[in-house]
Amino acid sequence: MTSASTSEPYRGPVLTVWSDIGCPWASLALHTLHEEARRTGTELLIDHRAFPLELFNRQPTPKRIVDAETVVIAAARPELGWRLWSAPESTYPSTLLPALEAVQAAKDPAVGGIAASEEDPADGGLPQVLRWHPGWAAELLSRLANF
Repeated sequence: MTSASTSEPYRGPVLTVWSDIGCPWASLALHTLHEEARRTGTELLIDHRAFPLELFNRQPTPKRIVDAETVVIAAARPELGWRLWSAPESTYPSTLLPALEAVQAAKDPAVGGIAASEEDPADGGLPQVLRWHPGWAAELLSRLANF
């Protein structure tokens, strides 16, 4: 395994986390892990593994459930700046699977991310996923503009 930032083998700890990227509690846990590693000066590589609840539930997590969880976390951790979806409800994501695919591709190649090509070091995981799904890329950019 090598780190994305160097060609040297990555020798630090790797923590494998299985979660749904749409779960506010999982996002909070990952944020807390990153913050604690930074606070203690611990080098930590997180290997995020997909556990898409929408496949098990046969539907995406309803917005009303995510909203209720987000309100609780925002109240407990205001420094995170979490807020409810403010764009028109019709633009709320109907699935998080393309975003999950992007997370998997963009993670460090040392833990399974898509490595950049020899010819173009900037051509790593996320740019490749966006080329594979051009419609999704346009939708993502549009949503980010309204965020």
